[in-house]
Amino acid sequence: YLCWRSCKNIKKMKIIAEIGVNHNGSIDIAKNLIVAAKENGADIVKFQTFKAEDNISRFAELADYQKTNMGMKKSQLELIKKYEFSNDAFIELHDFCVKTEISFLSTAFDINALKFLDNLNMPYIKIPSGEATNLPLLEEIGQRNREVLLSTGMCEFAEVVQAIEMLEN
Repeated sequence: YLCWRSCKNIKKMKIIAEIGVNHNGSIDIAKNLIVAAKENGADIVKFQTFKAEDNISRFAELADYQKTNMGMKKSQLELIKKYEFSNDAFIELHDFCVKTEISFLSTAFDINALKFLDNLNMPYIKIPSGEATNLPLLEEIGQRNREVLLSTGMCEFAEVVQAIEMLEN
């Protein structure tokens, strides 16, 4: 992760356990993953917040490896929809994290998800690398003047520079 604002102010390395959508749409699995992350020394658990229908085209096909590995004939939208949690589920997971004494973090894939996550008092705003070129989302995040983790795995260097400029402006 690229820490945008004040990396020099970070006193201790933070370990983020990437749960993402590995909960398979199950709150119970998500809670078990939170406990496992805590037991294994993670400081933060990270999920993904999205509404599939707002982010995935109904015409998007599965990737070849998904078709092969899952033997599915569904669309990308149908696949991703099963990993989507409701806002109430995220509130429940956030509260479970507080009880478990581990920080909750979730990546917002769109402005509506960002606005919802604003209410959960997360330590950072996390931007996925696939959204580093989503200028409306970056502009919205930049207006919050909060610490940001910008994932850069899918980015060209020029895209990282552009994202940072958008956040700072």
